[in-house]
Amino acid sequence: MHERTERRSDGILVEEPAVRPGQNILPRGREMRAGDVVVAHGSIITPARVGVLASVGRSQVKVLRPHVAILPTVTSLSSPRKTPGPGQIRNSNALMLQALAIEEGATAETLPVAPTSRSTPGRARGGTGRRSLDRDGGVSAGQRDLVPATLEAIGVRPVFHKVRLKPGKPLWFGVGPPRAESAGTLVFGLPGNPVSGLVGFLLFIRDALSVLAGKPERGRRILEARLTPVLLIEAIGRPTIPRV
Repeated sequence: MHERTERRSDGILVEEPAVRPGQNILPRGREMRAGDVVVAHGSIITPARVGVLASVGRSQVKVLRPHVAILPTVTSLSSPRKTPGPGQIRNSNALMLQALAIEEGATAETLPVAPTSRSTPGRARGGTGRRSLDRDGGVSAGQRDLVPATLEAIGVRPVFHKVRLKPGKPLWFGVGPPRAESAGTLVFGLPGNPVSGLVGFLLFIRDALSVLAGKPERGRRILEARLTPVLLIEAIGRPTIPRV
């Protein structure tokens, strides 16, 4: 190796203690051989994996990237850039869900707010919803009695409504009609409470996006622990057990 040599006036000094045939030579097939898997199915394409693919001549690879359409269904929402008017709140859920979806490797867009008042014609309510069914996943950032009925009216088959979970009990899930050779869009209806929507995404939608992207199954880590009561001494000296 060059770094184990020293150039002198009378020549080059080799600092290797011994020289053997094939020393410091990397033969072909040392890193990988024909037929070896260099990037497994379901792997996330990172810069390092891009380099590995390029080293074996794979300039193009097939990738799966789900697309999520976020459909707010509360007419009292205002843009985060604007000051809310009377009876309005800023639309924070849509941006949160969009960021969560992008963090999972999906592309995401927020559609215009879909009206949900009883006076709104069903055609107008379902128009934006049908647009979301052209994507790989639709998320409804809000939950009213009119939302499930409207989704069913545009062809979404309900699978379940409400889960034994707090926060996030009013979760709704259905599957849209088939699209050509593709299966129907997965449709999640999330509660309007921001914490409930976050929990619903982390427990349900994140895993669905992983399956759509072909990622390996995410392992569950379960820890067992025993709760031990801790005695607290109040100022007057009486021991109390804190509420858990």
